[in-house]
Amino acid sequence: MKKIFFTILSVLCAAALILPAAAAELTFRDVPANAWYYDDVKTAVEEGLVNGRSADAFCPDENMTAAEAVKLAACMNEVRTAGKVTLTNGDPWYAPYVEYAKKTGIITEDYAWNDPITRADYMAIFSRALPEGNYVEVNAIPDGGLPDVAADAPLAAEIYKLARAGIVQGDENRNINPANPIRRCEVAAILTRMMHPEKRVSFWRTPNTVRAQDYVGKWSDRTSQRASMTIMSSAEYPYYDVRILWGNGANSTGEWAMKASFDEETGMLSYKNGTMAYLNTDANGVTARDEKWADAEGFFFIGTDGIMTWEDSREEKSTAFRLEYTEVPAPMPEELVENYFKVIGGIQPGSAGSSLKQAKAAGSVLSFAYMNELWAADTEALRANLLTAWNSLTADEQAAFDGSFISVLTQMRDAWADWEANQGPFMDAGVGDMMMHLMPLRSSQLSWDVLTGNTLTMGNSDGSETPTGDIFVGEWTADRASITITPSEDGYLCHVRWASSAAACSEWDYFCWFDGEALASVENGTRKDLVYGSDGQVAKTTVVFTDGAAAFRFNDDGKLTWIDFKEYPGNENKLVFDRVG
Repeated sequence: MKKIFFTILSVLCAAALILPAAAAELTFRDVPANAWYYDDVKTAVEEGLVNGRSADAFCPDENMTAAEAVKLAACMNEVRTAGKVTLTNGDPWYAPYVEYAKKTGIITEDYAWNDPITRADYMAIFSRALPEGNYVEVNAIPDGGLPDVAADAPLAAEIYKLARAGIVQGDENRNINPANPIRRCEVAAILTRMMHPEKRVSFWRTPNTVRAQDYVGKWSDRTSQRASMTIMSSAEYPYYDVRILWGNGANSTGEWAMKASFDEETGMLSYKNGTMAYLNTDANGVTARDEKWADAEGFFFIGTDGIMTWEDSREEKSTAFRLEYTEVPAPMPEELVENYFKVIGGIQPGSAGSSLKQAKAAGSVLSFAYMNELWAADTEALRANLLTAWNSLTADEQAAFDGSFISVLTQMRDAWADWEANQGPFMDAGVGDMMMHLMPLRSSQLSWDVLTGNTLTMGNSDGSETPTGDIFVGEWTADRASITITPSEDGYLCHVRWASSAAACSEWDYFCWFDGEALASVENGTRKDLVYGSDGQVAKTTVVFTDGAAAFRFNDDGKLTWIDFKEYPGNENKLVFDRVG
């Protein structure tokens, strides 16, 4: 393909429109490294799509004539359709390109060939320069959505075609400025995106199509292959911890870290006070941090094509990132049997040394969950594999697991709450050092919650007929507590309220899915304690936790039971609810 691009270059040079520049590096004095178009100009020059006006000047703000635009479009079309450029100059020099463009439908009219071409006319020409399949939509922009291009404006269809394909995006306010002459820097950007679909831009913010949980997981940069990202829910509600690593050498890695929050209206994950540092490792393996800044602002956004883009006020290269979600496979059933179910099932409560066995088993399972990155694993596959693994156990093995599971959960809950007071059994069991390393890590805490929470709700019941998820929908009440369950697009929203007094109450909120037996929530449950003033308005709100795991089930009497496993493990019938009405 690069050979074909340089064929275009030779044609352009023959027309004396431009002078060639070295492809190895960009040396134009008028294209600074921090310019928004730097990468586009570099790519376009290296591949022969455009070149400088001289060896050291690109002239990014100069306009392009209609004749130059049509020549570019004609050559691009011939490369894509015939595999090479056969067009040559005529009299006037642009005549053969105009004739070709008319014949192939790229243009349908004549222009003032030696005058600067407007952005609208340029976009119209290039909306037909490639075969139709080359304009795949990545931005779901409604007609009239661009601020300065009405749905019935001249050339609106052509402009929207390029914008929806991510080839043009307008200024910071998404204005296309259709009447302005197009500049050479803008031409470079459009040409690069035309020929490189992976460089097209997902910029349209469509409210309510992106959820906060869509960001959680592991991501990698599709262009550099050297960048990776992790996003996980923070221990500080309502934030998300973001970390980006980019290897810029054998012994040096760039690290960006942010505490971001989700905007329901825009669908963006935005942040302030983002940090950047280089992690430099010397010959002895010692890593030192070279802090660069701690005041960056920016955001992440997942486009309609599933690609995440990044814009950062301090990082000039942030807009070049195209991040793809990296699926983390769930452990296979046989791995879950050997490293989870049989480990906890082998504790044998009441036997000699069972307390040390329990601590060792808890440490082993935490390590298993952490090493398998279950916080980012395919939850649907994990739940299916858990159930397959469970059903492969004998009745005695299932009973052995059930006999120890809640005790292990309780021990781990206490250890996370107060390590100093509860570290003894882990130290005595020889897993204390490992636990001290893993327990502060947010990824290990979330991985543990995902594994154990999905175990609690995986549906390993007596096999009796279960209700559909919608049977839970409605209002429920019990003494001073109430539950409201409503359906959402991908599951169910469950709101619990319990009045501790006339002036105070607690509220729990969960996003749940139906697992065949229960409405289940893993890690996303929140609890808030509210205190009311004398005027009846909320005077104080305290967030107690943001990582509750809950289940809502029917008991044998057909009443609703609720438990948050973070607070009440093993005490599922603490509250029983009757349906209102």
